[in-house]
Amino acid sequence: MTDRQLEILVNVARGRTNREIGEVLGISERTVRNHMRAILRKLSGTDRTQAVVMAIERGWIAIPIQPELPAVALTPETVRPATGDDEG
Repeated sequence: MTDRQLEILVNVARGRTNREIGEVLGISERTVRNHMRAILRKLSGTDRTQAVVMAIERGWIAIPIQPELPAVALTPETVRPATGDDEG
């Protein structure tokens, strides 16, 4: 999954339409649709909701319990690896 595809999935998880996603990311609605087709093909998914669920299950995106916090793509930059030193 590309970084851009993860951005698309995060925005889908936020409930945004293709048009809204395009506006947020500065790309056309058609480009968003093309990314969604590629995402669904990669995941063998049938719709946007299934794609988001599969991305959450695979640990690619996270949806916070507190609704005011944004959904995020889980990348090495956003996830701090557990070191075992966090005890205490």
